Amino acid sequence: MGQGVGVGIVNPILFSLVADMTIESERGTAYGILCFTQSMGGTVGGWLSTVISAHSSVQLLPGFSVAGWRVSCFGLCLTGTLLGLAMMCFGLDPKPIDDDDGNERPTLAAHIKVLRIPTFQVIVAQGCFGNLPWAAWNFSTLWLELNCFSNTMAANIVASYTFAQVWDSEIDFFEPQAPCPVLRGS
Repeated sequence: MGQGVGVGIVNPILFSLVADMTIESERGTAYGILCFTQSMGGTVGGWLSTVISAHSSVQLLPGFSVAGWRVSCFGLCLTGTLLGLAMMCFGLDPKPIDDDDGNERPTLAAHIKVLRIPTFQVIVAQGCFGNLPWAAWNFSTLWLELNCFSNTMAANIVASYTFAQVWDSEIDFFEPQAPCPVLRGS
């Protein structure tokens, strides 16, 4: 459960960091690069973990073997731990944004106010239910394996779908982004 919570927190943090670290005119390109690398990592990682899980055991050290599916879990755990340690050592928190009077913007009160807006509640509810069908794709590898596809063939089929996501991100990367006049108040 902790792994799921940790992975669920990563995307909002990454998008917030990109928004804080890039200027407005380059933000679309930065989001394109971020989505491209996430999709590519998901494609390669999903394919690799499915192929590795086909082996009954993987010899890591002489006299020490681990079941194939556990190697994927250990690899994810090790990667997350290393990234967390790198963020602790090298990451810097952005400075709080001040308003025109030099006061720090209210955070909790502003968030609670937004959460009470009925339109925002409808948008969040639509997003939750709208994502449910796409969440079923997470089980497509399992479904293919249960329907007599080999692990490698199931990995190739799912990788072809996720590779389409990579190309979608690549298109976003090259799309020119202009500042939105509505958000700028002009």
